Amino acid sequence: MTITGSLQVSDNILGYVSEEGDVMADEGNTVTMSLYDDRTLEVVVNSAADSTPVDLTGAAIWFTVKQQTSDTDDAAQVQKKNTLAGGDDTQIEIASPATDGMFSVYLVPSDTELVTAGSYMYGIRITLSNNKTYTVVRGQFIFTSSMTEAP
Repeated sequence: MTITGSLQVSDNILGYVSEEGDVMADEGNTVTMSLYDDRTLEVVVNSAADSTPVDLTGAAIWFTVKQQTSDTDDAAQVQKKNTLAGGDDTQIEIASPATDGMFSVYLVPSDTELVTAGSYMYGIRITLSNNKTYTVVRGQFIFTSSMTEAP
């Protein structure tokens, strides 16, 4: 079962998020997951003008979950980055070919060890090889309690 959400953002860039797994929710751009679970978010970035994929070759990508949008990145509940953003491909991986505009964000149980169940805000920001930066998806991220807290 795959559920897709979308949000149009500035400068004619459009992002779509799909979640893998059976326990998912999609209300606009809301993602719901249990603490201590694995989750892969599949993201497609298209031009809002003509729906063509955005070339992610050389792109830096950040996925951030915060309690409030005004929180610093250092205070983020979860943050993932691809290699060009200072992380690695086990956090965010651009699909091949990068010209298809797709990437995956990998969440693992250890990402939520210090997170309290509740509602947060998330965003995905990319900087393309031409140095233009876009927030391609924003929304609510809900962490629910897990029946078992063993990672």
